[in-house]
Amino acid sequence: MLTFDEYQRRDAVGLAELVAHGQVTASELLGIAIARSEAVDPKINASSQRHWDEARHAIETGLPTAR
Repeated sequence: MLTFDEYQRRDAVGLAELVAHGQVTASELLGIAIARSEAVDPKINASSQRHWDEARHAIETGLPTAR
């Protein structure tokens, strides 16, 4: 499983490459992002809307593939 430190060292393209190569799942990346948001947001109050259910649904129904 990817740690948050490993997650934050990569940009979106780097994270997408990990998914494309089967090193991590999109659900795992979402889980890391949600956990970090829940840990930090009470201190900074930056998230006014959370669309985590929609994100989970997008993963379940199929993410786009690279061309």
